[in-house]
Amino acid sequence: MNLIVLICIIVSQLIFQALYFEKYYYNEEKKILENEINNFNKFLETNNNPRDIMDYIQNIKRKENVDISLMNSNFKTEVGMESYMGGSYIEVKGSSTGKIYKVLLDQISNIEVKKNDKITVYGIIDKYGYVIPLEIHINGHDINSSYTLIPEVVLDKTSSINTKNIVELNGTVEDKIDESPGYFTISNLGMYLENVDKGNIYLNNEYIGKIKIPNSINEFLLGSKKINNGYIIAVSPLAEVNAVLGVMNNYYLIVFLVALLVVVVISFIYSKILTKPLIEMSSIAKKISKCNFTDKYKVKSEDELGELGGALNLISSNLEESLNDLKNANKQLKSEMEIQRIQEEKRKELISSISHELKTPITIIQGNINGIKSGMYSENVYNDILEETNRLNELVMEMLEVSKLESPTFKLNKEPFDLGAVVLKEIDKLKGIAKEKSLTINHNNYDELVVIGDEKRITQVVQNFLTNAIKYSPENENINIDIKKEKEKYIFSIENFGVSLNEDELSRIWDSFYRKEKSRNKKFGGTGLGLSIVKRILEIHNSNFGVESGVNSVKFYFDMDEWKE
Repeated sequence: MNLIVLICIIVSQLIFQALYFEKYYYNEEKKILENEINNFNKFLETNNNPRDIMDYIQNIKRKENVDISLMNSNFKTEVGMESYMGGSYIEVKGSSTGKIYKVLLDQISNIEVKKNDKITVYGIIDKYGYVIPLEIHINGHDINSSYTLIPEVVLDKTSSINTKNIVELNGTVEDKIDESPGYFTISNLGMYLENVDKGNIYLNNEYIGKIKIPNSINEFLLGSKKINNGYIIAVSPLAEVNAVLGVMNNYYLIVFLVALLVVVVISFIYSKILTKPLIEMSSIAKKISKCNFTDKYKVKSEDELGELGGALNLISSNLEESLNDLKNANKQLKSEMEIQRIQEEKRKELISSISHELKTPITIIQGNINGIKSGMYSENVYNDILEETNRLNELVMEMLEVSKLESPTFKLNKEPFDLGAVVLKEIDKLKGIAKEKSLTINHNNYDELVVIGDEKRITQVVQNFLTNAIKYSPENENINIDIKKEKEKYIFSIENFGVSLNEDELSRIWDSFYRKEKSRNKKFGGTGLGLSIVKRILEIHNSNFGVESGVNSVKFYFDMDEWKE
């Protein structure tokens, strides 16, 4: 199919060239010539400055390759370039005036110059700004200074040149313009026109036809328009259309043969490689069947094979995604099961701890009651029963506190308060207990350290930390309390000495009913829920908190947001 389309395109091109190209080419050149003659006529009606006219003529030559002049009835140039102006020339920008001058090269047109070369010219200047040089110096080098560039016969025949207008021109090279053979033709038009052509020009207001220079193969398209007592004459060179057509026909014939060969070779190769993507897709499909989704088919086209490969990739991606989702669901399920297992273990441990905590005071109360029943009355018995009853009440109240803090409906009463004042108040409350153990509490007299939070709950946290520090510190030790500000937070820390925690103790310190002293000796007291409550309070405050243990010290800390009005 592709071969048939290619053959049709090339044959159509050859037929078009043979039947229409020459006529089309001629008509296009004719339109250009007519348009430029009319534009030149309008320009002459509004401008009679010789240099402006010459610039306009040269612009037409550069843009459309049309040579144009205003001639009298004898085909002598009145407004236009003389034959000498059609030669090669250099455009020179005068260093003092900034104007552009055209320096004719004539028989030294093969001179090599480049833009911005410095040039000095002695010569004769015409009214159009053309300089016919007597001497040329480029970059300080004399160019053929002994050669007479202006034959006297040229000066005699050139009306626009006055031999008295000798100038010295200093400047830089702007451009080099090659010879224009068309102006040699138009300036000598009277010599080349046959009587038939002259008659057509005389008799018609507007005329366009072909002319041929004697002893030359060059053809020109000539156009004329009668104005006043003269004519606007325009000449455009015509390429040898038949020669061009012959070259193009040979070119297309070669292209056709090469294309035919290429299409045959490509068709053969295409038929061989058509199965390659199918084999590749088959291999990928086998890997997919084994749950191997690493390979993907590289879609290189938008045809049926490309769509098939894309569909295979889509199946592979969907299967891989489904399997990954299943794996993730399994992992999540295992994780949830593990969490449930841990929670179950903690629940059992909690029940065991609660049972143990309740068992001891109940056993003591039960024993004392049995003693009373047996007639053992003493004040110590009543004191033991009261102490254990208070202990049971404390345990129940703290368990209710934990339950309350962990409830999703619990809300903090957040207000601005002075953290420093809270700390100093708690130190003042507990300094008597610390004095009994000869403990020194080191702290500063804090100025207003206003934070935002629940004052009651933070007081509970500070009290617990300070109570634990006093309880577990040996006698005659120090307790250091510090509050410092970092950025927009206040950081509270309390460090007691003479005690330390190992890794296991650090990891379990916040657990419910965990105590470093595992015997639950009355000397240390407590329910083991204090730090668990502290942890929950700090969590719902979004506080950064923790515990650190040194060789001979334990340090607890937490931070609070600074309050800003």
